[in-house]
Amino acid sequence: MPSHPLTLISVPPPTPNGDLHVGHLSGPYLGADVLARYNRLRSRSTVSAFSSDKNQSYVVTTAERLQADPHVLANESHEGFRQTLELAEIRFDLLGMPDRSYYDYVTRHFASLKQSGALTLKKADFLFHRPSGRYLFESYAQGRCNMCLSGTKGNICENCGHPNDPLRLLDVQATGYPPDEDALEVRSVPTLVLALENYRTRIERHLASLQAPMRPELATFCKDLLSGPLPDLPVTFMSDWGISAASLGLPGAVINVWAEMQPGHVYWLTEAWKNSPDFDQVLAEKQVEYIQFLGFDNSYFYAFAHLALAFAAQDAGLFSPLPSAFITNEFYQLENRKFSTSQGHLIWARDLLSQEAYDDVRFYLCWSNPEHQKANFTSADMQAVVDRYFRRPISTILDRLETGSANLGCVTSEPEASVALAADMARRRLEGAYCTSSFSLRRAAQTLVDLLDWCAQLAELAESGQARAKANFKAGLDVTVLGLAPIAPAVASRLWRIAGHTEPMSWNAEADFVADLPRLTAAG
Repeated sequence: MPSHPLTLISVPPPTPNGDLHVGHLSGPYLGADVLARYNRLRSRSTVSAFSSDKNQSYVVTTAERLQADPHVLANESHEGFRQTLELAEIRFDLLGMPDRSYYDYVTRHFASLKQSGALTLKKADFLFHRPSGRYLFESYAQGRCNMCLSGTKGNICENCGHPNDPLRLLDVQATGYPPDEDALEVRSVPTLVLALENYRTRIERHLASLQAPMRPELATFCKDLLSGPLPDLPVTFMSDWGISAASLGLPGAVINVWAEMQPGHVYWLTEAWKNSPDFDQVLAEKQVEYIQFLGFDNSYFYAFAHLALAFAAQDAGLFSPLPSAFITNEFYQLENRKFSTSQGHLIWARDLLSQEAYDDVRFYLCWSNPEHQKANFTSADMQAVVDRYFRRPISTILDRLETGSANLGCVTSEPEASVALAADMARRRLEGAYCTSSFSLRRAAQTLVDLLDWCAQLAELAESGQARAKANFKAGLDVTVLGLAPIAPAVASRLWRIAGHTEPMSWNAEADFVADLPRLTAAG
């Protein structure tokens, strides 16, 4: 068993109703990849999994708008995700698409929760739209949030993060239909629910004990939600799209996709991890560190609904690790407006990656990352930042190395004490930016900006051929390359080789680790 616990990394599954845009890429997916790469450079066992949110109602409403088959749309989008992630060199140990095995696992999971008494059956009121024959929830309902007054869909507001009841939305209407109050009626239907209030004390204690402090917006949101009674989580909805709840005693209903997601993460991570030689031991000893990357708009589901579902699963004797950290991000905007697929206000990630080197894109998305507040993407700013702070110093360093004017192959001298100290301090700053407890893509990228500038200066000084100048350059270059590796893997690998290293890249000098990660694999 390794001294460091196994790290599990999950990300919210994107809705397969289109490809990934740049806003998607800047959030949990890049963050998860960077953390996984850093952990592996530290020889820490790490498993990450990605999946598609096929059972999300937004697949249906998008397919209707496009006059497409929702199953075809979901499958094509899933393949698009795979291709786009590969173009960005964002690698997961598994890329999953819900299949029969997954459905059976999720259904058995909720059957266990029902049998344990965690889920209760009650009559709940829902809006029913007669022309469409649909109960209004999630993408089927739209209106104005009664908390922040922003336009929203049903059950969650992307703007303020608060859950909502479509019955209480202002100006509520059925998505894709003209407003018509006479077309709506309230119906009471049997629904399985999880009473989040029953888990309040455990939720509060766990949020207070997280390995990484919550970022400010998440901390404020949790405080706001805990200031009043926690709502019941509907575990089922009346619908024909999703995992059937018939085996749970509710024909005509499906499992709420946000409830499904909690055991879904466990399923995909286990599928990715189960072939590991230490799987049985880790599972038995439950020595795992579980890191969840997510957008702030998903805060309610991850910090409250999923946490309560995990407690309920543990009470029922099921394996369900509790998150050690929530690493959130705010919205990434395009020209100061939210990326929007439906409004065509976006840049597709694959289009950007077909025009720019993936290291350049990854660096800029880290440098401008929306960690604590909304951030803005413009093509002009990306070109200016990448050229000045990334390409230019790297070009200087590569030029000196490739022309041999600052060859480091035979460096035996020690660097100056001040240079060695500066390199060590930079390494410590990078470790602080990459470790879970203080993870920050922005801080990592901004530290690298200073390191690259310094390293380019040391490269020019090393042209003198003096042994001490070359030793200084080597000290600066080694820490720069290691710092680059999680964010810009291609250029880091190139610099490592040209600098004369034949050993595998590793953050620990004593570790036997190959930095290359396994290729993306598909399941389902």
